Amino acid sequence: MLQGFCYVSMYQPNFTLNLKIQKIVLFIYYCQILTLAFPIDGWNLWNYQDGALRMMKNLLNVILIFPFVIEVKSSSLIYILIVLFSLFNLFMLSAIFWIVKFKNKLSFIVGITYWYLVLVPKLFFIPQLFILIGSLSFSQRGLLYSNFQFHAFLPISILSILVLTYNCFFSIYFIRKMRLLKDNGLIQKFSQLCFLREMLVIAIIFIHFQNRIPLINALELILMNIFFFTLLLEALHFDIYHPEIQKFALILISGCIGLVLIISINVISKNKLISEEQLIVIQLIVATLVVFICIFSQNRKIVYQLQGYSESHYQIQFVEWLFYTLIELNQKRKKQQNLFFYIIFIQYHQKTCINCLKKVLQHQKITAKSIKFNVLNCVLQNALKLQHINFGSDYELLEIYYVDFLNKIKKQPLPAYVTLKGFVLKHQMISYHLKATIKYLFQELEDIILTDNNLVESNNHDYEKNYLDVKNFIQAYSIEEQILPQIIQLIDQKIQIWNEQINGLDTIQDLEKLIVNYSKKLLICQNSLQSQLQIDLMNLNQIQKVRNVIELRITSIFLLMIFNDFYGSLKCEQQISDILIMENSLPNDLISNIDILHDNICLIMVSMVKDRGFIKNNHKNQIANYFGLDIKELENNNHINLFIPQYLLEIHTQLLQSYLETAQSSLFNQYQIVFSKLKNDFVQPQQLKLENNFCFFDDYILTACLSKVKETSEFILFDENGRILSVTQGFYTDIIKQSFQEELSAQTINQAYIFLFFTNIFSILESQIDNINQSEFLQVELMTTITIYENLSKIIEFLYENKITTSSTIAYSLKKNVSKTPIQSKPKLNTTQKLKKQNYQTGRYYINTSVKLSDEIQLLCPKFINSVLEFMQQYNQFKFVEYHTKIQLQYRTIGKKQLQRSYFIIEILDFRKKSGQNNAIKQLHSINLKNIEQIEKQQIQKQFLFSDQVESTQQKEFQKYNNDIQQNHVSHLNEISKSGSEKHLKQRNNFLKLLSYENDLVCLQKQENQSLSSQSSNTLKIQNLIIFNDFQFQTKMNKNLKIILFFTMISIMILVSIITYNILLIRYQLSEQINSSSSLNAPLLFNRYFFQSYALSWTLLMNGLNIVDQSDYLQNQTSFTLKNMERETFQNLKIENMGLLQNISLKILQLERQTVSYTEFITYIQNTLQYLFQFNLFSKEHRQKVLVLDFVNSVVTLRYNIKYVFDMNKELIESLDQMYQNQIKNNNSNLKTVLITEICIIFIFQFIQLYFWKNFENQKQQILILVGKFSESKANEMIILHQKYKSIILQNEKQQINWKIQNFTQIQPVNIVGEEKKVFKMNIQKRDKIKGKGILNSRVINNSYSNKKYIFYYIILFLILFSFLFGGYFYYSFLMKKLQPQQQLAINFIRFSSYFDTLITTALVIKTQPQIYPAIVSNKIYTQTQMNKYRDPLKQLFHMFLEVYEVYDENLTQIYEGILFSQDIDDSKKEILLGLYEKDICQIIIEEIPFCQYDQLGEKNFIQKYSQFYLQDNNRDYLKNGLAGITSSVSYFMKTNYDYEISTINYITDFNLLNKLYLTQEFNNILIEHFSSTTQSTEKVLNLILSTNEELMNQNKKTITIFFSLIGSIILIIYIFFFTWILKLSSLKLKYLKLGLSLVPKEIVADQYTISIIKLFN
Repeated sequence: MLQGFCYVSMYQPNFTLNLKIQKIVLFIYYCQILTLAFPIDGWNLWNYQDGALRMMKNLLNVILIFPFVIEVKSSSLIYILIVLFSLFNLFMLSAIFWIVKFKNKLSFIVGITYWYLVLVPKLFFIPQLFILIGSLSFSQRGLLYSNFQFHAFLPISILSILVLTYNCFFSIYFIRKMRLLKDNGLIQKFSQLCFLREMLVIAIIFIHFQNRIPLINALELILMNIFFFTLLLEALHFDIYHPEIQKFALILISGCIGLVLIISINVISKNKLISEEQLIVIQLIVATLVVFICIFSQNRKIVYQLQGYSESHYQIQFVEWLFYTLIELNQKRKKQQNLFFYIIFIQYHQKTCINCLKKVLQHQKITAKSIKFNVLNCVLQNALKLQHINFGSDYELLEIYYVDFLNKIKKQPLPAYVTLKGFVLKHQMISYHLKATIKYLFQELEDIILTDNNLVESNNHDYEKNYLDVKNFIQAYSIEEQILPQIIQLIDQKIQIWNEQINGLDTIQDLEKLIVNYSKKLLICQNSLQSQLQIDLMNLNQIQKVRNVIELRITSIFLLMIFNDFYGSLKCEQQISDILIMENSLPNDLISNIDILHDNICLIMVSMVKDRGFIKNNHKNQIANYFGLDIKELENNNHINLFIPQYLLEIHTQLLQSYLETAQSSLFNQYQIVFSKLKNDFVQPQQLKLENNFCFFDDYILTACLSKVKETSEFILFDENGRILSVTQGFYTDIIKQSFQEELSAQTINQAYIFLFFTNIFSILESQIDNINQSEFLQVELMTTITIYENLSKIIEFLYENKITTSSTIAYSLKKNVSKTPIQSKPKLNTTQKLKKQNYQTGRYYINTSVKLSDEIQLLCPKFINSVLEFMQQYNQFKFVEYHTKIQLQYRTIGKKQLQRSYFIIEILDFRKKSGQNNAIKQLHSINLKNIEQIEKQQIQKQFLFSDQVESTQQKEFQKYNNDIQQNHVSHLNEISKSGSEKHLKQRNNFLKLLSYENDLVCLQKQENQSLSSQSSNTLKIQNLIIFNDFQFQTKMNKNLKIILFFTMISIMILVSIITYNILLIRYQLSEQINSSSSLNAPLLFNRYFFQSYALSWTLLMNGLNIVDQSDYLQNQTSFTLKNMERETFQNLKIENMGLLQNISLKILQLERQTVSYTEFITYIQNTLQYLFQFNLFSKEHRQKVLVLDFVNSVVTLRYNIKYVFDMNKELIESLDQMYQNQIKNNNSNLKTVLITEICIIFIFQFIQLYFWKNFENQKQQILILVGKFSESKANEMIILHQKYKSIILQNEKQQINWKIQNFTQIQPVNIVGEEKKVFKMNIQKRDKIKGKGILNSRVINNSYSNKKYIFYYIILFLILFSFLFGGYFYYSFLMKKLQPQQQLAINFIRFSSYFDTLITTALVIKTQPQIYPAIVSNKIYTQTQMNKYRDPLKQLFHMFLEVYEVYDENLTQIYEGILFSQDIDDSKKEILLGLYEKDICQIIIEEIPFCQYDQLGEKNFIQKYSQFYLQDNNRDYLKNGLAGITSSVSYFMKTNYDYEISTINYITDFNLLNKLYLTQEFNNILIEHFSSTTQSTEKVLNLILSTNEELMNQNKKTITIFFSLIGSIILIIYIFFFTWILKLSSLKLKYLKLGLSLVPKEIVADQYTISIIKLFN
């Protein structure tokens, strides 16, 4: 993930935003927070009556559109926005995650991701947070507060907030300004305040959605001020903004500070200090003042920096400002302020900076642009010096700016690269951001450097494309170092496996372990090799594109020895032959594949930064062998100067530094001839070409490719004074020493002068004066004479001593500047231009970068020449030997002007003594060419002879042919060793030796075909091998694994379905319980509805008949209560559907009792009560309203059905508990049945998968049997063959046979002779005695294969799934059982409340009916006859009263304990319930009971609100002890006033006694005011208990859903990962076993029986 951020942060977009668009983006960003300071609700202080303030609010809300969502309150719109934001953010996060891995395929996404990360903190962050946080807020200002529930959008919103914040924070950290030349002003420098700023944004938006209270408002405004002050600090102190938009950003920030500051004062003072009408005016004034102060401070800081007094912290800002000011000055439009500042700076800087002043004085004609950027370079370097003391992030950024300046402005990518490398080496404690992104900086610079080199190399000649480059050599040696040791390890492991098979194994699993371990290493080796190859190992169709022989050779070795792919190896050898044929036409001095094969090249890696000049090769043996050094000697002096001649040491160091500065060298373009120093101080000509090596992270490496050239020539190097600089060793051994056998060292020869060996050197040089003066290139061939004096060492010693001791000798002339009079030149030669033209055609030319005038060469001074000639006359008395020679004269000048060095090179092409005999060491090429032609003819004859031989003699002729070729080569090499060493001849001979590969491969292919064709044709065998290879290396999944994968996917889908179905089933069951509870509660509430309506109507009838004279208060409360009951309805209760109350009795006046359904009963009763609800107000003046027949009929009808309602209610109460238990039992039973079915389905699918796992194991067993399906003799043969392979690979490079030139396909088991066969036979005899004969499979004791591990896996999975499903079942049962006490509590209180209402109603009727019925008759509403019909002959009312009187409060204590000890009722509800039970009810429900407000309102206000009352109406004392006190009072009242009725079961006829009772306070409080006041407390208790039960059921629903969802998801993930792992592991193990088939010999592989088994596998 972090790599994705780093990669995107270094992306360079193809376009940039316009400056105006950048400013608009910043303007929107600042206004988004400012919009929250102008909320729609106006902080609950503003009404936006001022037009300007309202316009500003509307304009700002246009900037942040989403605040309008508050007014819309559309949940659908919010949900859509949440989903869109979530999907978009997750998509970008996934893109960042995958972008590095698939950057080539997702290149178009990089730009989108880059701009997303750039704009996230500016445009997307605040609006998205507004929606997401607003949707999560539980306050009234939340966007979804009105209907917020726990649903899927809650986790989506939380996840989206986390992803958005993650993207924003990482964008701030990684997308930062790191380039000096950056056009996008939205990319800002990093500051730690940026994180604080975004955290403030989150806090501001969160607080914005809290309820409006002064503290919250003040806190939000304080955070807004801190936010904008943070921006101001970043702009003024840290200067994080782009110089072009910094002033604009500063104006915006300071303006916002002024606006928010005034708003803060207004809101905190609640419109007192600054009124709403004055707000805009004061804001504009303060904002203008703040902007002026900030701009003034910024300009003052710039002037302070221009005068050179800036601290180190401000160096970065000053560099940025100066750079963009310089760019602006080159444009037509210039800001006058910047021009003024720049003039001040230049005047001051040129006075104080000595370096810039010198450059201006030295270069008067320098361009203005160069002056500007020289000044910038000076400022950058000075800033780096200042920051170097306090290393930190500022110093890092300055260093990157300087690197960018070198790369982009000065166009010097290599110096920039070296500078950055040096910075990394010097400072290990760099920031994490730089550590993460510096590799991309290096990669960018590397690409630029390589591109520049490729542009130069593109001008090379076409023929150079056909031979190898240095990169190929580096790759070849890298492959050799990495792959060969792995191949040797694999060979050892193959031999070990064969030996284990021969010795015998206990089980076939042991063989599997051996093969798997071997195949793992094989794949590692294959991947390592494939990563460095240009071809696909599995597809050799593109092999013609490969030009690297080492790559082909190692590929051939790998295919033959590891993959056992003989024909693939033959293809590689064929390509090697074709390459060698092609390279035969290349120039001799080119480095080719033959040089690689014979180790004639050397790669030296030289450090250029960390330890400049030190050799960085990991393996130095090859360098030591190449230069003839001891490895310890090389390690002791591990520096490139070890190989540099003494006279070039200083210049070479200068050239290294020059290359680092200029990044230019002709040695990168083509091979150049240079000279290296040998151990004995002689020199040797080398071909040299350089290549950049960026593989070292902590260093910059130059790789030099060296190859020895011109080994047939000798060289003498001398300077312009004639002093010999160095000679090749052959010049001493073949010329000097052969003349007089005198022993000389290289140091002695280097003290001599050229005219000691070439006495006519002066005439030679005089003939080339015009070429030296007028040509840039000197290279001529001519004939001359070499003179070798006797006692040469004494002559040299004499010269050296006289150079110091006397001024009259020639040494004095070497020190003085003699006359420089020009010498008359001879006619100009045409050889120089001709040779120059030829060399350009072949791409070969030498270093000669400047022209040297002849009068600067001392060897051409006349006086100097005369002095030398006079001096040489005294040596004519010595003996000397003369050689006729052909030489090539060259003149070179290398180095910069400060250390420029010129010298001459004489190349001795051929020489002979003047006696006429050819020198034995040097011969002309004609004899060599003649020998080559003879060898070619012999080879052609042998090829034809080889192809015409019959099968019986083919092997003999092949061996004879090889022997003849080897003899020819040996004799030819001996002849060469006698006549001289010629590299061209060696290359030609090696080529001819390798040329025979093609015909050899054809012959070997025929041999293999013939050995494999004992039963069928060669074509069939080849087809069998192709089938076998396709099977061995096929990447498709095995058929059995495919079937297992198919059933696994089905099992996953079934598991998902099971989890989903179980969740839905349990939720449905719980919903049914909740619905049934609600459906049952409604009929229970109907009981109160009925009794309350009847009791209140009965009370009104008593008042109408003048039986009682109640106060206006009681009459109004009665009418008001009845009116409110009119809105209640009890339809669609579906009691019958629950199996309850199928039939109920109904008594209708004038009709007989009938049986109806519960719904019909409810409907009739409710219709009857509708007439009673028509009384809006009952008073003394309207008493006659209740004396109408309809009203009385309704009351009497209710009276006669009161028994039926009571029976119905009692039956419901008794059935409720049983129904709940049955429902739980049925639900558990259904769920258990479903789970058992699901378990059976899972078991069936697992059993099917086990069957295919068994088939898969059988296939593995068959493959392992194939691995051992050959005899011990064949195994021993393969062991010896591979030991032979290994011995050749491990042979020293100096030995005659080298793996690089060995064609391993020629090594066949039939070629093993001698001691190897003896050992072979001895091993066979020993093992035959021990174990007997037979194939290797027979030596495995236990060949059986078992799938027990898969059975174990599936048992574990089955147990996990079983535990999960039945664990959910038991957990569900536990939750239901845990709910039973709470449900029982509700049932108990329902029973108490119902019986209590029944008791009060029956008690009221029993005491008042004796007066009401006669009053009805006396008022002529009913006749006496009618009245007698409606009496209760069975006295059901008394029995109801007695039934409830005895038991109504018996479970009240149990209810109290249930509430007290319940863990399901929360503390707040428990406190209310306990207070209603034993404390003052008025303290809890003061608003519902009128007399609870009496003390608060006072008597006057109470009468005004509730009408006039009587003293006996006040029930305040009755309620003060809660329900416990109420039931106690009721019980006492019943005992004292109903003893007659209880004992006689008859009505009291003493009306005076009854009338006295009617006037008591207890009668009013207990009976009359029960349904208007007392029931409020019981309803409150019941509602709390029922709401708690419903919450518990809903909570259980969520809990069980979470259980199945969470645990099920975890198990599902485990299930998916497990089967993914096991399928991948099984497929990989099968692949390993297939690779193990490479252990089987080719004869067994091509057998028809083997192929038939393979076909069965497929």
